Amino acid sequence: MAEEPTPIPSFMLQMAENIAATARSLDQKEVDGFLTEMLSAKRIYVTGAGRSGFVAKAFAMRLMHLGFESYVVGETVTPAFAAGDTLVAFSGSGETTSVVDICGIVK
Repeated sequence: MAEEPTPIPSFMLQMAENIAATARSLDQKEVDGFLTEMLSAKRIYVTGAGRSGFVAKAFAMRLMHLGFESYVVGETVTPAFAAGDTLVAFSGSGETTSVVDICGIVK
């Protein structure tokens, strides 16, 4: 029996709906604070583990494409964190030990 083709357009619509729902749920003051922090940072560091780590790396690359100085925590070419730098942590649970530990060190 032949398998049915994957309904790619349906998946795309579902993703778009999820993105729209997330956008509607954002607190504008928190978004403004995040953007202010990002724009005022000397350098932006990202960290994450597993799938969140992949997202963090993609985010760092996009920041670099936009002209920001960005680094991934733990890479061999990442300079030491210093005053004026900002960390963006990625974690689905908010409890990933390695990510929480890095946040504690930076704080």
